[in-house]
Amino acid sequence: LFGLHQLNNAAVAIKVLQYLNTFSTFEIDLAAIRKGLEKAFWPGRMEKIISNPFIMLDGAHNPEGIKTFAHSVQKYPGPKKIIVSILADKNYQEMLAMLKSIPNAEIILTTFDYPRAMMAEEVIQIGKNEGISLNPDWQQALNNLYETETNTKIFITGSLYFISEVRKYLLASIR
Repeated sequence: LFGLHQLNNAAVAIKVLQYLNTFSTFEIDLAAIRKGLEKAFWPGRMEKIISNPFIMLDGAHNPEGIKTFAHSVQKYPGPKKIIVSILADKNYQEMLAMLKSIPNAEIILTTFDYPRAMMAEEVIQIGKNEGISLNPDWQQALNNLYETETNTKIFITGSLYFISEVRKYLLASIR
């Protein structure tokens, strides 16, 4: 699992297991915990799906999630491109402000086919107002980056529904 928040979650789980181990009826040894952590996998949560070019997905979909995502992403050195699609009923201004604060990152706002997704017209207007890049066609945005950005880390976020769609697309295209 990637991401600082995942380390915190794992630490809490380990503490709970250590506490439960104090009871004689419940026992998990350290080797089992280590093995579980090594095998832990959560699709769409700071998931590096392609290595070259580097593409990572994260289902951050609210201000708190984007804050954690931004904190994790800024730890990656070098240039970054972040494709983001935010549902229409979310606080996009706060989320975009956090994404824009990531050093050395270009934000690309997009949309996708989902009832609660922002319409392409909204995406275009928000992109202009926020001074960020936009491409209403997420597949085109992703394909452009995939073909041209070999030294740039590509992150995709903003909605669990969006990440699910992107993940299916990427897995089908790399097979």
